[in-house]
Amino acid sequence: MYFFFIGPAGSGKSTIAKRFNKLKLFKHIEADEFHSKNNISKMSKGKKLSFKDRKPWLSKINLFLKSKKNSKFHYIISCSALKKSYRAILSYKLKDCYFFYFKCSNKDLFSRNLKRNHFFPISLLNDQIDSFEYSNDLITIKCSNNIRTVYLESKDKVLKLLS
Repeated sequence: MYFFFIGPAGSGKSTIAKRFNKLKLFKHIEADEFHSKNNISKMSKGKKLSFKDRKPWLSKINLFLKSKKNSKFHYIISCSALKKSYRAILSYKLKDCYFFYFKCSNKDLFSRNLKRNHFFPISLLNDQIDSFEYSNDLITIKCSNNIRTVYLESKDKVLKLLS
């Protein structure tokens, strides 16, 4: 199974996903590691990525996950996946994909982004917030709570899907 933890920068998706590595059934995949140097450079300079920039990145993640379909592990992928069309590319021809939306207040998102050391600049955060597309297939996790509470809620929902 594939569990995508999605949402704008600073929503906690990577922080929570990394905690799943402690459980022997899961492997965390950080989608940022699949970005091209050009994409990272562009974002670092405060420039938004176009669909043309994003599509190879999303396809690369999808191909990687397809290569793991016979693995004994379940994968937790932290990825912004802001639009439904992006989520369709990520899950293309993969079975058992679930998208967990890490929903956070704008205030918390800005506060968290100011505190972190990441190539993604805070100047692009409003664009991520504005472009996020909610869909009924998302499993929402409220991320304004403390990390432990968010992790336990996420873990509970993931484990229920496995049973």
